[in-house]
Amino acid sequence: MNYSEKDLITIAKRENNTKRPFLLVNPLQGKHIPTAPSQCLALFSALAERVFNEPAYAYKHTLIIGFAETATAIGMGLAACAPFPTAYIQTTREHFEGKDFLYFSEEHSHATDQMVIRDFLDCHVTPDTHIIFAEDEVTTGRTIENFIGVLGKTYPNYNFSFEIASILNGMGEEKRKEFRRQGIAIHFLLPVPAYDYDTILSSYTYEASLRLCCRQLSENKYTWEHEVLNDTDRQPFTVLYPGGYQNTRLGVMAPEYQQLCQKLSCEVLQKTCLLDISGKRILVLGTEELMYAGIYLGNYIEEHTDNHVFFHATTRSPILPSREETYPLHSRYELTSFYQQDRTTYVYNLDTYDLCLVLTDSPRHTTAMEELCQAFALHHCGKIIHIIWR
Repeated sequence: MNYSEKDLITIAKRENNTKRPFLLVNPLQGKHIPTAPSQCLALFSALAERVFNEPAYAYKHTLIIGFAETATAIGMGLAACAPFPTAYIQTTREHFEGKDFLYFSEEHSHATDQMVIRDFLDCHVTPDTHIIFAEDEVTTGRTIENFIGVLGKTYPNYNFSFEIASILNGMGEEKRKEFRRQGIAIHFLLPVPAYDYDTILSSYTYEASLRLCCRQLSENKYTWEHEVLNDTDRQPFTVLYPGGYQNTRLGVMAPEYQQLCQKLSCEVLQKTCLLDISGKRILVLGTEELMYAGIYLGNYIEEHTDNHVFFHATTRSPILPSREETYPLHSRYELTSFYQQDRTTYVYNLDTYDLCLVLTDSPRHTTAMEELCQAFALHHCGKIIHIIWR
């Protein structure tokens, strides 16, 4: 499938980021903007066709690495589309006790530190492993250069080969040629256009009233609608604990992870009576780095029910919203992270839904879910289910 700039590129303004004040927001990626899960998977499949469509592609040991947080689903989406079994791991900003990490930097990001868990690499890389870096956007290539440098120092006697796959590519032609001279293939769906970003961003008005803090909403009283599933429970949300969890931050084999996502989806459908409703608006909301499992779940609901399904995810990225129609983000809710009580996260463009499924793999309890329910209440959402996969 061929995509246009209109399909994949909108421009938003980062908050308090002097290194790179703009952000390219992809309407089909399922991060900031609610998107049909099937459209997310179609986007990943289109990128996979670019990557795996070469006759000479015959690597026996392939590892795909997705970059946190926005490309974690893209990386796993590539791994799911690979014509042979691959290993997959994502970078992370989460800390794990007792694990060894490799550290590298993402210089233009709001959070520059990136990590990948070494334990999985030590078990799954070989001297001839082929590594595919999966990104939503490659801006300058420096992050990947940093990562390759760390891998070279960590495994000095290994002869890795590398490849870059991204939805968008903003590298100049000289930088692309430099990678190719090193034998690093580059695949992407669209180049980043040479827009006048300052002029575009200055044309919008950013209103403080569109930035709401969920903690400050907690004192308000709302009534909760439960007619969707005929539930008489008046609590703000119910909780499910499906099994079969694997953590992509620790590394997985892609076929096995796919099977676990299917098992998760089957269990959710069976326990939520989704098979008994139709014509409803359903939101699946992922949390920060956990995206692919939610997209898979949403697509499964699309395929097995007659409902309108949307997916997006909370994020650490602070972006300014605007009311203007041509601007991508029209509302922002600030809430506590599902993973850490003292971390702030955001969710954008919430709407009214009959059923909200919030999928997280956090091992901790924070006030995030209670705060998020305040935002759902403002939009008169119906049944809310917290799915804890861990």
